[in-house]
Amino acid sequence: MDPFLKELVVIFGGNAILIGTVAWLLRSLLTHNLQKEIKQFETELKAKADTAIEQLRSALQIAAVEHQVRFSKLHEKRAEVIAELYKKLVQACWAGQSFVSWLQMEGGLTQEEKYVAAMNDLRTLWVFFEGHKIYLAEALCTSLGTFINDVRRPLIEFGTFVQIKNPTPETAQQHMDTWIRVGEIFDSKIPKAREALEREFRGILGVN
Repeated sequence: MDPFLKELVVIFGGNAILIGTVAWLLRSLLTHNLQKEIKQFETELKAKADTAIEQLRSALQIAAVEHQVRFSKLHEKRAEVIAELYKKLVQACWAGQSFVSWLQMEGGLTQEEKYVAAMNDLRTLWVFFEGHKIYLAEALCTSLGTFINDVRRPLIEFGTFVQIKNPTPETAQQHMDTWIRVGEIFDSKIPKAREALEREFRGILGVN
């Protein structure tokens, strides 16, 4: 081979080896740096994820505590409402029972006065019930509304006869018949309805 050609092969061959070596070194260096950066990125990402998870866990715990506090306050308020509602319900039942009772004490309130008292107590019960329905379940509201109407209707019906000053014999008989029927309602239907309401109240309060 011509000496000049050999010289060219040596020169360019040597440069090719040098270039290949430099390229390999650069590639190795880049790969090492890339792996290092990836590892650092993974570490930082894990740290951020751990921080985010901890923050989320803390937020959930705070939300759970806030929910528990709100639930406790709501339950406490419902208990207060039910206690007051039951108190007014009992008072209305007693007043109605006293009004329709066959045993009327001498020297006490007249039946006309007892009628007014019973209707006032029933109205007080209704107003309180209407103002606090939001704390009660819909089914309980329906039961209470039905109960109040079941008490109200016979009271009004009997009250119309009680207020008649000079009844005719026919009116007097109607008065007596109504008295008997209303008395039976207060002796049987009203107590059973009241017991059903009491069971619902105890269920809400968690009292067996």
